[in-house]
Amino acid sequence: MPTRSTTSSPYIVGPVYDWVFFLSTPLLALLAGVAIADTPFTDRPFDWYGWEVTGSSLLIGALIHAHLVLVFVRSHGNREIFRLHKLRFTLVPLALLALLSLSRSAIVIAALVATFWDVYHSGMQTFGFGRIYEAKCGNDPTAGRRLDWALNQLLYAGPIVAGVTMLDHFEDFESLADIGAAAFTRMPLWMSGHQATLAELVLGGGTVFLAYYVYAAIQRHRAGQQVAWLKVVLYIGTGLTSIYTWGFNSWGEAFFIMNAFHAVQYFAIV
Repeated sequence: MPTRSTTSSPYIVGPVYDWVFFLSTPLLALLAGVAIADTPFTDRPFDWYGWEVTGSSLLIGALIHAHLVLVFVRSHGNREIFRLHKLRFTLVPLALLALLSLSRSAIVIAALVATFWDVYHSGMQTFGFGRIYEAKCGNDPTAGRRLDWALNQLLYAGPIVAGVTMLDHFEDFESLADIGAAAFTRMPLWMSGHQATLAELVLGGGTVFLAYYVYAAIQRHRAGQQVAWLKVVLYIGTGLTSIYTWGFNSWGEAFFIMNAFHAVQYFAIV
């Protein structure tokens, strides 16, 4: 029967570090997004080496690309991980780069895939933090893993499908007209026409899933598993931020908010 270690800390780094950079970042990013909304920082464009940007778009763009560069440093700089996935880190990226250099269709498709991969990838990062907190409690790292995975995908993708930012994600399908796949360009219109039904499915199915998730967590606790309260705090904070931001976008800063805390968390863990 799993029991919590009496010597290990439930934190990844430490109380202050975890609360500042991991646990509170979704809500802090939300507050930052509210603070900059409708200010010159977000509304006043200026020229940046031929690009028209605002202060907020330049900042979030720098954060996004810097954390992507850091991915490369983390994967290729860790000798143990690099040895495990040599082909993934060398041959596969080079083959993809060659394909993108030679094919316009590959560029369009890759851009579309990247939009939705970003949603999946963001949910997986929060999922990963939660599983670390689970393990730090001394619990079986595989217990409840699939439910946590599903929960995080629901918390990220659900508000997008059911909320006001849906078209911002699906409008990329229109670019498929450039490569002769005009049939798929109807996807944004189809999503708009069926969004009310999709929202009902997300809300209904999500409610049933959340009820089962809580039930399963109670069952595991009764079986001797400790409650990973830091994971609970992280998932609730992230979920509320995602629902409010992607779902309603009251302040018009959804992409800034969601990308900001994601990048900061990644910088902090690396």
